[in-house]
Amino acid sequence: MRLKNGGRKNGELRACYNVQMGTENQYIVCYSLHQNASDSTTMISHMEKLKKLIMGAMKSKEPKLPMNISADAGYGSEENYEYLEKAEVNAYVKYNTFEKERRGKKNSNEFHKDNLPYDAARDEYKCPSDRLLKYKCTETSKTQTGYEVTKRIYECESCADCSLRESCHKSKDNRRIEINEKLRKYRTKARELLLSETGQTYRKRRNTEIEPTFGDIKQNRQYRRIRLRGKKKANIEIGLISMAHNLIKMWSEQMNRFNSKLVAVAH
Repeated sequence: MRLKNGGRKNGELRACYNVQMGTENQYIVCYSLHQNASDSTTMISHMEKLKKLIMGAMKSKEPKLPMNISADAGYGSEENYEYLEKAEVNAYVKYNTFEKERRGKKNSNEFHKDNLPYDAARDEYKCPSDRLLKYKCTETSKTQTGYEVTKRIYECESCADCSLRESCHKSKDNRRIEINEKLRKYRTKARELLLSETGQTYRKRRNTEIEPTFGDIKQNRQYRRIRLRGKKKANIEIGLISMAHNLIKMWSEQMNRFNSKLVAVAH
């Protein structure tokens, strides 16, 4: 949960905490505050907190996470997929192009790297102008969390005198593409999970799981601003809000069961 627009509604981000919550049956089982607008960078620290809570609740010395995790495309990064895989968690986590792929709206741009024919035996791609993009080198970079990303670089043998050059790329040099093989494998695995029968159930359930929880707190309870200042105090405040939400929900469910019994007796 983060504010995406400033007071001017011009797309600017407001200065605020990024509140993350994990729920089960709309009960908040874990919450965390982050000073980063990106959801993808919050998942691992949130999961580590959940792991400690589970260890404490179960009085276990072996750190474990739930067998299944469902999350939207904002969390579908290579780092998060790798973390969940190592934790032996089934990651029903979307990535940024999943919905388009599911609906059959594949990128129609013939120049996009995902649409270029690949020859695995020769390890080279072919562009729409039938020119080859051959492997040049491997580059590594680090994300803001310090995670190391490795990409294979392919470069066209020559873009000189190509009639499609202006439509293909704007660089003065030859066309280059970056291929992240590791992320591709993780996305393939995630797609298989998400499109499975269980995955479809989790995707539908997510819409009635975490979203209504935030909706109840923000809309029904009109809680839209943290009153206390400083991350430590703000964390306590969100903790109280989470406990209040769980208590209200538990009381409401008990009253519904009680009322249903009264109706049964009356009949």
